[in-house]
Amino acid sequence: MRNMRTLTEAQRIQWETDGYIVLEGALNPDEVEFFSNELDEVRKKPGYEPRPGELPRGHYGWVDHADDLNPDGFMDRRDLLPYHKAFRDLIDKPEVFDLVVDIMGPYILFSMSQAIVRRRRIRSPAIPTPTAARDCAASAFPRRAVRSR
Repeated sequence: MRNMRTLTEAQRIQWETDGYIVLEGALNPDEVEFFSNELDEVRKKPGYEPRPGELPRGHYGWVDHADDLNPDGFMDRRDLLPYHKAFRDLIDKPEVFDLVVDIMGPYILFSMSQAIVRRRRIRSPAIPTPTAARDCAASAFPRRAVRSR
């Protein structure tokens, strides 16, 4: 039996303060490339997506493919697990799952998988920093106070 990872003190403080933690290296560069490519393929396949104007907000309908087939465009796809075994394997990836168990305890239930791909809004070609991510969160969720450090 392996030892499960737990949050560092800094991660626990960030979780309690901000409601999220940043996990550097949770996916290696090859995994990032793989999942990016898989989501580009998912976009071309049938699945459940929101249907604004057709269904009430929060309801998803069956579509033949994403409305936006551009890999840089928006997509909100529910139920990813049937598309590839790798999506199922992400559920209990130790680098992340151990920390989820540390936060929530062992009695958890997986109820939904979803990919939300947003259009790129960052003007810099550089990878966003945690500060940029906080700024994006502040603009995306204006009612939530997001502190700058």
